[in-house]
Amino acid sequence: MSAEVPRELAARLQQRGVSEARFDPYTRVLYSSDGSIHQAQPLGVVFPRHPDELCAIVSAAAEVGVPLLPRGAGTSLAGQVVGAALVI
Repeated sequence: MSAEVPRELAARLQQRGVSEARFDPYTRVLYSSDGSIHQAQPLGVVFPRHPDELCAIVSAAAEVGVPLLPRGAGTSLAGQVVGAALVI
C-alpha cells in the first residue's frame, strides 16, 4: 500500500467530520499489539463517537480500499486485533 493512502484516508475522514482519527507513529505503535506476541502496525486508528461517524469511516475506507479492523480492549491472545488496516 502506498504512503499516500493514509494521507488520502485522513483527508476523507476530516471532510466527513470524523472527530478523532490518528495516523501518527506513536498511536500506531500503541495499537500494533494485543495480549499476544503478534505485532503489526495499523495504517491508522479511529475513535467513532456516534453511528454517523462510524458510517463515514466505513465509506471513506471503502473508497480508498483500506481494510477495517474492529478492536475491543486489545486483550486477544491470538493476534486477532492487529494488522495493516484502519483500527476502529
